[in-house]
Amino acid sequence: MLQLKKLYQERASGRCYIEPFTHASPLGAEGVSHLPEGLLSLQGIIESCVLCELSKGEGKPIFGMCQTTSKVVFVSETPLVDPKHPSMFVGRSGEMLRNIVRNVLGLKEGEVSLLSLLKCHPSLTQKVDSALFSSCKPYILKQIDLLPLSAIIVPLGEVAYRYLTDERGDFSQYRGQKSVWAGRTLIPAHSLSYLLRNPTAKKEALKDFLLIKSCL
Repeated sequence: MLQLKKLYQERASGRCYIEPFTHASPLGAEGVSHLPEGLLSLQGIIESCVLCELSKGEGKPIFGMCQTTSKVVFVSETPLVDPKHPSMFVGRSGEMLRNIVRNVLGLKEGEVSLLSLLKCHPSLTQKVDSALFSSCKPYILKQIDLLPLSAIIVPLGEVAYRYLTDERGDFSQYRGQKSVWAGRTLIPAHSLSYLLRNPTAKKEALKDFLLIKSCL
C-alpha cells in the first residue's frame, strides 16, 4: 500500500514516473555464482583473465571504476577508463561523461561506477562478436551484483544494452525508458561515441539524463 501511494505521488508530481517493465534477472546465470564476493578479489581475477583472444593483445583487462558509493552505474561496450589511472575518464568520451556526471546529474566522480562489457580494448582490426561478450559477461554481472541495489544502471548505447539485458527489440523503444533489471532501476541512454558523431542527439540525451537525475 505504501509503495502504491508513492507511485501515485510520483505520477502526480511528474517526478521519475514511468511505468516500468521487468527484465529477467541474470545474476543467477552460470559462471556468476562461483566468482568471489569481494571487489578486490574480483578485480584480481578480472585483471589476470586469459579467457578470450582479446586478453592476448597488448593491453591487459581493465576492471573499471567500481565504487561501493555509486548512485549511478554506467555500462559501456569497451573500457572508458585509463588503465594506468583507473579513476580517470579518458578521451573525448570521458570528458563528455565527466561533464554529464558533474553538470547534469550533479554528482561527484566518487558517486558513479564506470564498467564495460568487454574488459579489454579490441584492436582496430579485431572483429568483436558475441563470443567475446559472453566470455566477459559474468564479470560485469558480478561487479553489478556487488554494488548498491539502489544504484541506477545506465547502459550506454545499443550494444551495451543488448548484451547486458539480452533484449533484442528496437533500441529506440527502450532508450530513455525506466525498467527493472535484476531488481534494479535501469535506464538506457545513447552511447557517448554516438553523441560525439551526432551532436543533434544531445537534446534527447539530456532528457534521458535528467530522468536519471530525477530518480536519484
